[in-house]
Amino acid sequence: MKNYYEILEVSENASPEVIEKAYKALVKKYHPDLQPNEKKQEAENKIKMINEAYDTLSNSQKKETYDRQLKMQKIKEEQLKYRNMQKNSTPDNQDLPKKIIKNPTDVKQQHAENQNLQKEYNQAIQQAYNNAYQNAYNQAYINTLKNMGYQIQYEKTWKEKIKTFFAAILAILLLALIFFLLWQIPFVRNYLIDLYNSNDIVRLLVDIVTNILTSFVSLLTGK
Repeated sequence: MKNYYEILEVSENASPEVIEKAYKALVKKYHPDLQPNEKKQEAENKIKMINEAYDTLSNSQKKETYDRQLKMQKIKEEQLKYRNMQKNSTPDNQDLPKKIIKNPTDVKQQHAENQNLQKEYNQAIQQAYNNAYQNAYNQAYINTLKNMGYQIQYEKTWKEKIKTFFAAILAILLLALIFFLLWQIPFVRNYLIDLYNSNDIVRLLVDIVTNILTSFVSLLTGK
């Protein structure tokens, strides 16, 4: 399957404007009339591929269908890649670690240990392949939904939620410290007091924040 993005020398996330700009630049670069005689045929073939790629990527419906096919092709390639890796990397029994057999009666036990080692190795390879396949499939599915206009939202993990919570607390404490330092400056303090007394909206907001902070402190101290 031809990769039209590589033909137009753009990324798979390129915007229509970038695709059109790249197309015009490549048509100008490989135009047969601008090539020496010995390269005219090669240039004509190149222009034909460029036109074919642009005809698909410049049409939203064709591009959507092509993107799905390209993603599925990449998934199949990943499958083949990991199958080959599993096939080529599976060790023979002689490659597995073995104990020195001093007693012929240990042969059966040694054989069982080798089989267990090989089984564990095969399971690890299979798990790696399954993870890669699932990641490729999920990414293709997400990209398809994005191309259809859906917005993808990811649920945060508990670790991320805790980090966000502490970041918010730290920001509040930093703002409180800045306000405290500014409050120590006389003309700033007088200005803020005048603003509070003369502006109903500011007074309302300050009262709301004060009540929230008072309730929060009371909750923490139990008073």
